[in-house]
Amino acid sequence: MSDVVRRYGVARERSDRAALLGLGRELYRWLDGEEGWLGALRRQLRPPWVLELRAGSQPDVATLSVLQAPWELLADADGFLAENALLRFAVARRLGAPSSGIKLDDYRLGVGFMAAAPRGAVELDYDAEEAAILAAPDEVDLFVEDSGDPKELGKTLSELEPPLPVLHLSCHGHNAWRANAKAPPQAVLMMEDAHGGEQRRSAAELIDALEPYQPRLLFLSACLSAATGAGGADRPVSDSLAGALVQAGLPCVLAGMARWRMSRRRRSPGSSMTV
Repeated sequence: MSDVVRRYGVARERSDRAALLGLGRELYRWLDGEEGWLGALRRQLRPPWVLELRAGSQPDVATLSVLQAPWELLADADGFLAENALLRFAVARRLGAPSSGIKLDDYRLGVGFMAAAPRGAVELDYDAEEAAILAAPDEVDLFVEDSGDPKELGKTLSELEPPLPVLHLSCHGHNAWRANAKAPPQAVLMMEDAHGGEQRRSAAELIDALEPYQPRLLFLSACLSAATGAGGADRPVSDSLAGALVQAGLPCVLAGMARWRMSRRRRSPGSSMTV
């Protein structure tokens, strides 16, 4: 499975749709097995079809390689399952034992949104993300924090009543940033400080900045925020920012594995990771 992860990285960087489709069909055949159980199961299931991968809170290397595999590419003879609008296919990865969810309140969905655009960074199209939230078919209460500073965001969100269940952060991310040549790599988000300069926040630092506010769902629109660091599948899952945030207590994180690229495409094709 680690070879699949490696080949996926190459195909994603090259935007090679044919190779990505081939990987998706290879994963489908592996999952289906000689017995064809997946095909039989699909005939019994009703949409939405969610593939949930469960592992312990500290998975070993073999388990991690399965978690990191690009299951979002799963494809049959007709193409990517994710492109079948009727199937509504999605992938979720779970660390640790499932727990009972927090009971929903009677309020409309509330979303907190903050984009970080430190000086000197390549600008992201965060205005389009904000517009997409507002264009959601159901009514959504949107709160926007303009500072780009997670400490200011945490202070403000902690004072809102009732608390917003969803937080959407839009910024650059890095899965193997080093403070210097001898420092170990770490996963970080590129946020702003109080003066608009760049400050790098690890998972622990982000949690600390937001406390006591904690979202039920954190959406990270940040490149490589679901990718492990240098060494790929040989690294512990906590090396991905998403995995570390879950281990720190966030119930659900939706993050990205793709790298931002300067091209006509805003991002290279890649999978997301729900933990």
